[in-house]
Amino acid sequence: MDIYEALYTCRAMRRVRPDPVPPEVQARILDAAIRAPTGGNAQTWHFLLVDDPGLKAQLGPLYRDSIDQLWDSVYAERIAAAAAAPDDPESRQFERVRHSAQHLADHFEEVPLFLFGFAQHDPTGGSIYPAVWSAQLAARAEGVGSALTAVLGFFHGPESCALLGVPPDEGWIMACCVSFGYPLGRWAVAPRRPVHEVASRNRWGAPVGFDVPDPLWRAPAASPWIAAMPKAEVHLHLEGCLEPAVVAEAARRAGTTRPRRVSNLAELLAYLDWSCALIDRAEDLTATAHAAARRAGASGVRHIDIIVNPTHWPHFAGRLDTLVGALDDGFAAAESEGLATAALCLSLKRTQTRAEADALVDWMLERRHPRVAALSIDGDETKGSHTERFVDAFARARRGGLRRCAHAGESSGPGGVREAIELLGAERVDHGVRVVEDDPLVTELVDRRVPLDVCPTSNVVLGVVPDLPRHPVDLLLRRGVRLSLNTDDPLLFDVDVAGEYTRCAAAFAWGAGELTAVARTSIESCFADEDRRHQMLAELDAFVAAEPAGAGDGPGPGEARTKRGA
Repeated sequence: MDIYEALYTCRAMRRVRPDPVPPEVQARILDAAIRAPTGGNAQTWHFLLVDDPGLKAQLGPLYRDSIDQLWDSVYAERIAAAAAAPDDPESRQFERVRHSAQHLADHFEEVPLFLFGFAQHDPTGGSIYPAVWSAQLAARAEGVGSALTAVLGFFHGPESCALLGVPPDEGWIMACCVSFGYPLGRWAVAPRRPVHEVASRNRWGAPVGFDVPDPLWRAPAASPWIAAMPKAEVHLHLEGCLEPAVVAEAARRAGTTRPRRVSNLAELLAYLDWSCALIDRAEDLTATAHAAARRAGASGVRHIDIIVNPTHWPHFAGRLDTLVGALDDGFAAAESEGLATAALCLSLKRTQTRAEADALVDWMLERRHPRVAALSIDGDETKGSHTERFVDAFARARRGGLRRCAHAGESSGPGGVREAIELLGAERVDHGVRVVEDDPLVTELVDRRVPLDVCPTSNVVLGVVPDLPRHPVDLLLRRGVRLSLNTDDPLLFDVDVAGEYTRCAAAFAWGAGELTAVARTSIESCFADEDRRHQMLAELDAFVAAEPAGAGDGPGPGEARTKRGA
């Protein structure tokens, strides 16, 4: 990992999964930490790792009481000020941090690993904190989130030291407590006051001599080769394409608000239900469709299959003609401007009844709207796929000439993938990554050439996989599984298709061959009509023939990479 990327994105990650941090990862983190400069290299400090559930259960109440005291004493006035001016930007930022800190306290026992730092008085001026910061940077390079706090030592130092067996007569003080775990949130540049507000030159308060209003480091952009390469996107939800400004305006009209906090599938679905329920104007749908096609074009996407679940849009209940017509207007306008073509995949919610599924298929077969290409199914599978309820609906769709795709292998195991293929006759599987848990099924996918519509960043954010380097997409590709890269809900995950290609190229050392194969599968498996698919494949072939080396800035084909440090 580039050192500047680590420095800029090593933000406090207080929301983590309970998955353990492997011992070999812990070893690399600590070995890097002890190399830090400490002032005279005296190393008058000691690290204590805590992962014992019983010990965490004893420390948790002390930590929560420390946080309560922090709010009641140090931050009481700040909390009152934020409550008095909730719309003030500084108040919103403070409340976000406070709620995040409270989450760590409330879930203390679920954090997989803590590092407690203890220091002795060092007359040479040595400090423990460079080593602590090095541990956090090393964790960042491993994809492990961390958060530094001193509150436990401040309010309950003696009790905590006694629980941890710290020698009472050697002068040790608890300097810090650092939580470690695989994050639920997304790595990003932490918001901070700009340089000129916190630095001076020669005399206190004098201008520092330069102004840095925005961070100088940016996440690597997709290479021009990747961004220009013709491709399709086949796993994209309309619900995840709502512009934040559209949602904010609709929420203002409705007099409601909700934080955009998405760290697992249940939170995602709850937020989508809330945000889409606000949309009551057909023109917002038209604008959303047009914007989706425009963003696709910026990533070299020539066609999108966009999934629309009518149950998310209550203002259009019983008005499916209006909903589809509004989307058609937006996509038609985009196509007239030379942007991506689009097909709609109308989706069932997994909790719907058989009768509701039949009603949707009835509408699709009766209307034969040229924009509607496929029947889909999505929703949380953790309480069962309920696939058998929709067998007849998918069979009727197939007989009626409709294409079929199905979510599976995300919140369900590989059994969901098998059901999608065998019971529903899905031509593509949305996600499908947990098929790696069933080796014979992987072989079957290869033999039957069933493609997976993979969304790497979505899988990381929602906890399907711990981080991108451990995503099975590379393993599946090398096993011969046909797959495409997609964004799922791009405006919620802040991703685009070119970025997904770029991140996978960096993480797995993919070159032109792998990237072109993924792009080819995306086009071959999309639900555009046959002529359009042939046109896009011809564009891809011409592009690769013209620029086979993939020249360009940033991660791209032909550049040597290793999986470590990606």
